[in-house]
This record gives sequence, structure tokens and C-alpha cells, in this order.
Amino acid sequence: MTSRERICKAIVAGDGGVGKTSLIYNLIGKKDDVEFTKGIDFEELSVKLDENITIEIVFWDLGGQAQFRYFQGEFFDSANIILLVFDLNRYTSFLNIGQQWLELIKKNRLEQSSILILVGNKADLGQTIDDKEIQRFAEKNKIPYIKVSAKNSENIIQLKELMVRLTNKYFEDH
Repeated sequence: MTSRERICKAIVAGDGGVGKTSLIYNLIGKKDDVEFTKGIDFEELSVKLDENITIEIVFWDLGGQAQFRYFQGEFFDSANIILLVFDLNRYTSFLNIGQQWLELIKKNRLEQSSILILVGNKADLGQTIDDKEIQRFAEKNKIPYIKVSAKNSENIIQLKELMVRLTNKYFEDH
């Protein structure tokens, strides 16, 4: 059997300040100080599934501020995974997942060709958004949901495993 490398484009989207860059840095094991993302940035994670299959996940870190949104829609094209990240303590960031980010995905018809994962970040700070409301949203939109803390690594391994499992299934199905 020959060795195969599968390259996965992963968009990380959500409002500014929800911890997207910190989340990516934690997923890839990077310890640098996190700075404000000015438009877009890229990071990579290599995961060896077995001796024959490696998945390269290329994270596209989209700046969440409104001034960057006018050009970001085209970056969603050909995304295999889209992480929709919100702050568990900032209700507007959760609302904007449905009102802005999910609308951008639907406008580009990506909900059928991409894997969507809803990520509630900053679990280390507690939570002000009702879990039942988040679950209803996730179920209504048929999006798996995971609660994490990029700061203290809570559920980061589980998120990485979910991404790898769904990505591997995606490549097997396509």
C-alpha cells in the first residue's frame, strides 16, 4: 500500500476576540504570543493516521472584525472544515454565528460540501450563554458542537480528534 497525504483546508471563523488564533495555536502546539489577526493568517497541523495516511490540516484564520468580512467570503471556497467559533461569555458572538457567519456559508453553498463544527470557546471563564440554546442551535443546523478553552486546553484533544475523524470520513466519502 502506498503512502497518502490528504490536505484539508480548515476555515476558522467567528467574531473578533473570541479566541480563534489562540484555539489554532493550541491545536498545533504553538506557544507564541497571540496577536490580533489582520485579515487572514495560516497555520498547519500534520496528523499521521497510520503508516500510510497523513492528514495535513491548513488552518485559515480569518480576522473577525467587520472591516475584513467584505473579502472573506471567497476564502471559504473549497473548505473541507469550517470551525464556527464563539465566546461562551459574549452572547453577540453566538448570535453572529447564525446571523452572519452561517449566512455567509449558506450564501456560498458550503453547508453541503464542508464539515461545520460549532466551537464555544473560553470555557475557563465560566459561561453566560445557556447550554440548551446552544444545543438547539446546533441540532437545528445539524452542526456538531464542542465546548473548549484555548487558554487551559480543555477539550482541545477532543476537538482535534473530532476534526481528524470527520476529515478522514470526508476524504473516504469523496
